[in-house]
Parts: sequence; structure tokens; C-alpha cells
Amino acid sequence: MTVQEIGSYIRFGFTPIIFVINNAGYSIERAINGPKQGYNDVSALWDYQGMLGFFGARGAKGQSYRCESVEELDNVLGKEEVGKGDVITVGSSSFLLGDGANERIGD
Repeated sequence: MTVQEIGSYIRFGFTPIIFVINNAGYSIERAINGPKQGYNDVSALWDYQGMLGFFGARGAKGQSYRCESVEELDNVLGKEEVGKGDVITVGSSSFLLGDGANERIGD
């Protein structure tokens, strides 16, 4: 899914729960094409908590959470407003650059 699809979800009234795994780039591409390809780098400054507002889900239409531990994720998933599925929800976590598969795909 590309980030632009979030705008489509909002436009058509879909209310998914979206998880953003922020590892500063495209780790799967790094695993396939090599870890030093610069086009796989994504700015660490992107504001994933702010993107729902940017795409039009402001206030009661969307909610966003940052989850940096298993406990924080459990807390978010246990919230009644998340479980009801009435609004689009984003949960984001940060991982270290290079977190992911230890072997190249296809090897």
C-alpha cells in the first residue's frame, strides 16, 4: 500500500487500522538489492501521527498512536474506540535501520 491510499480510505469512508513500521526506508528492497542503495532511504522526520489530518481525517474522523513497546501496542489495541472500527486508525512503531530479514530473498 502506498501512503496516497490513505487519502482514498478517508474519501470513501473506510476505517481500517493501519500499522506503520518506520525503519527509515525500504528494508525489503535493501534485502533484495543491497543495503547501501540510497534510493531506499526515507526521511526519519516524516510525521506519521500527522498524516491523517493531512489527508483530511481531522478530529473525530481519525486517530493516531505511537507504539514503541509491546505494552504500548497492547494498550492501543485494547482501546474501545480502536476496537469499534468507527474511525481510521494509525499505529506507528520505529525500528532500527536494517531490522528485518537476515538473509537475502531467493538465496
